[in-house]
Amino acid sequence: MISGRLSRPASGSDCDVLIVGAGPTGLVLACELLARGIGVRVIDKSGGVAGQTRALAVHARALEVLDMMGLAGAFIEHGQVVRRFGLYADGRDLARVDLARNGSRFGFMLDIPQDLTETILRTGSASWAAASSRGPSSAACAGILTG
Repeated sequence: MISGRLSRPASGSDCDVLIVGAGPTGLVLACELLARGIGVRVIDKSGGVAGQTRALAVHARALEVLDMMGLAGAFIEHGQVVRRFGLYADGRDLARVDLARNGSRFGFMLDIPQDLTETILRTGSASWAAASSRGPSSAACAGILTG
């Protein structure tokens, strides 16, 4: 797993793509690029995974993308499946939502804390970096630099 402060790669091992931000969006981008053999470096000002959650859930379309990346199972294993929910105000029932009818094979949304989301994505990026077909230079610049 890639985490914490990593040393900078040796000079001359430039990366193809620099990603600023190691939140879920930056990490998904890193995973996708690494899976295609493109060397990346992710930089982030924080010292690791998020300490607080900034998102409520992972929705069906995001799960479909994560499934194409081979990661949906890990997310589902660690999250809470929500198939339906209701909205209420002042004791009144405002709406009921049935997510099984969303047109996706993932007929639900998934509640999962952001730190787990980032941990799963960091694990995915580490495994793609290790398996990169571009050799040592790609793996050398797949680190997440923090601070």
